[in-house]
Amino acid sequence: MPESESLRGEVLSYFAARFGVAEETFSGIVFIPRTDAIWAASAVPPPSLSSPRPPGLRALRRMRDRLKPTSLFLRFLGERITSSRVELTDPGELRTLLLGGALPTDISPGYVAISFRRDVIGCGAVSGGRVKAVIPTGRRKELLEVLEADCDLHHGNLPHDSGKMVFDRGDKQVRR
Repeated sequence: MPESESLRGEVLSYFAARFGVAEETFSGIVFIPRTDAIWAASAVPPPSLSSPRPPGLRALRRMRDRLKPTSLFLRFLGERITSSRVELTDPGELRTLLLGGALPTDISPGYVAISFRRDVIGCGAVSGGRVKAVIPTGRRKELLEVLEADCDLHHGNLPHDSGKMVFDRGDKQVRR
């Protein structure tokens, strides 16, 4: 199903209002709706190639009463995100978020882009003046491994109390 003007308007308005992304950024991108998500692609596939999963990147998930940007799409937008962006430079703060902790912020409640040393790494959620990462588990593990290796390389900027994430069946994080 090709994009509609109302869908395009909804997506562009969302990214402009929440993340400060200019409308021109999305020139040449089409948005393909699905029941629970909106995908971004360079073109709508022909009907003969229809698939339950469209080509491109999942840009947004439709939650009960709001849109949630995907970590991957926020990474794609990268430096074009000028607002609702949590900038981290301290490896310890990044580690806190990746392990499921929260950090104080003055950004308004809602979804944010989390960046480390100016590179967007994924999505976060602000509530009650605190930000938590909502980055997929596999990506968190990868980022933790890279962070730990980088800190080892630079003489241990992080304590090595564990650095391991263990997940129970509910995907709840437990530190060991």
